[in-house]
Amino acid sequence: MLEHGLVLFHIPGIPDFISNTWIVMLILIFIASKLSKKLDLFPKGKFLLSLELMAKFIKDLMEQTIGKEKTKKLFPFFFALFIFILALNLWGLIPGAVQPTSNVNTTLALALCAFVLYHALGIKYQGIVNYIKHFLSGPKWLVPLMLPVEIVSHLARIISLSFRLFGNMFGDEMLVLVLMMILPIGLPLLGIGIVFGNSFLQAFIFFILSLIYVALAVHHEDHDKKKENNLPNIDLA
Repeated sequence: MLEHGLVLFHIPGIPDFISNTWIVMLILIFIASKLSKKLDLFPKGKFLLSLELMAKFIKDLMEQTIGKEKTKKLFPFFFALFIFILALNLWGLIPGAVQPTSNVNTTLALALCAFVLYHALGIKYQGIVNYIKHFLSGPKWLVPLMLPVEIVSHLARIISLSFRLFGNMFGDEMLVLVLMMILPIGLPLLGIGIVFGNSFLQAFIFFILSLIYVALAVHHEDHDKKKENNLPNIDLA
């Protein structure tokens, strides 16, 4: 986390990235409670319409990746994940606020949530025995070699998810600081524009990678069902 200038929302004894995360969560809960009272079949206002378009976009992607049945159950989690990460990214645009996703602890916690989710879903849809067999694929004589490789590859996903988000948002914050030192007036607006666009991009990348990991964890179950029904198999890998 970058410690610079006046830090707003500072709570003594609590790291700034944690206190700012709590504040973002409270704001999102407040906005959600207010919007829930204004729900309508036809959204009124640009903000509600934008949220509906984002929700539809995410829902369509999920249905294409994991099917309609699983989307109904998992859509609330993935949409909340996308909005939460986006809000944490954009929070850093407020002068004096600390961007939580520019701290690796925040991104690591988010990556662990995705990691636990897709393993839990893999066990739920495949059964614990079949899911473990996924780590033992290939000829029996290769199992002692492939098992460590599979374990390391799954653990690497935590590092990939967390450090990709952290690295991009930390880099954006550094860019704005450098531009402010070069030319305090005017030039930082370019950096702020980059941070704004990258906030959406990185939230989407985290969401889509997490979704792909879920699809890969449960696709064996779909494969078995298609065999039983003599349907063609589509390999999600």
